[in-house]
Amino acid sequence: MADTNTILATWPYAWAYFYPTILLVNAILTFTPAAHAICEQGGFPQPRNEPLNTYVYLFAGCQLMLGLAVAILEYAGEWRAVSVILASATPMGVIGTSLSGMNGFDQAFWTHVVMFTIGTSASVSLVREYW
Repeated sequence: MADTNTILATWPYAWAYFYPTILLVNAILTFTPAAHAICEQGGFPQPRNEPLNTYVYLFAGCQLMLGLAVAILEYAGEWRAVSVILASATPMGVIGTSLSGMNGFDQAFWTHVVMFTIGTSASVSLVREYW
C-alpha cells in the first residue's frame, strides 16, 4: 500500500495533468454534436435550434491553446512555467463563470468553485516547490 506522505506529495501533479486534459476535452467536444450539452454543464446554455454563439468557439480556442501549452510544458519538464500558468489560470474558472452572465449560484458555479479550490491548492504547492 502506498505511503500517505507519498500520495499527498504527488497530488499536485495529478491536478497538473488533469487540468490540460479537461481543457482539451472541453475544447474538442465544443466542435461535436455534444457541444450544447457541454455548454449547459458549464453554465452557458445555448439554444438547441441555433448555432452556438461565436464566443463559445472563441472560448474553446482559448481552452485548446491553454491546454496544449500546459501539456507541452509538462512533457518538456518545465514545471516552473506550469506552476505559474496553473496558479494564474485556475482562479479564472470561477471569475469567468461568475462574470459571464450565468444565473447565480447554480450547480455549474459550485462545480467551478470546487475545481478552483483543488486547483489553487495544487498550484500553490507547485509554486512553493519550484520557486
